[in-house]
Amino acid sequence: MTRAWLAVIVCGFSGCSAAGTSDRVSCDLHPPGETVENCAVRNPDGSLTVSSEVLAEAPFGEDGLSAVWIDRELYFVNRTGKTARAFYFDNGPDPVVEGLARTIRDGKMGFVNSELTEVVEARWDFAEPFAGGFSRVCVGCAEQREGEHSVMAGGKWGVIDRSGSVVVPVEYEEGSVPSPPTPGR
Repeated sequence: MTRAWLAVIVCGFSGCSAAGTSDRVSCDLHPPGETVENCAVRNPDGSLTVSSEVLAEAPFGEDGLSAVWIDRELYFVNRTGKTARAFYFDNGPDPVVEGLARTIRDGKMGFVNSELTEVVEARWDFAEPFAGGFSRVCVGCAEQREGEHSVMAGGKWGVIDRSGSVVVPVEYEEGSVPSPPTPGR
């Protein structure tokens, strides 16, 4: 896995509020910290599009994604400038695993593909990265700090597949979630 996006684009911490039909956003490249005016636009629907000038400088990974900070939130950005809010993990955006990365929308977690299309609806309080085609998800869990790290605790847990279908009901305590069913058995 290549983490080429460690140099991220930082968009104005003081801008990015939706005003009128669209809002131009200024950015600071990080590193080296150069300010780029009008690096992105907030569209009338609230989505963000990054400018081609900034995309030319963005470090894209093998998955075709880079990252941008906007209003203190981390976003994935693809080569067309489309964005999707990224889950901040281990000092950067969540990695793409099995073709999907975790995304945040309206305080809930889901998954996007490398085109930044939400393929698993953001409806979970937390979701683990996919492994073997499945992700453990929870409802009602909350982050608990353990020193410099965090864990998710409480709530009810279950398992979804890559389409977002629940394959193990979300009704188990965190440590007692059964394995997902094996096809053909």
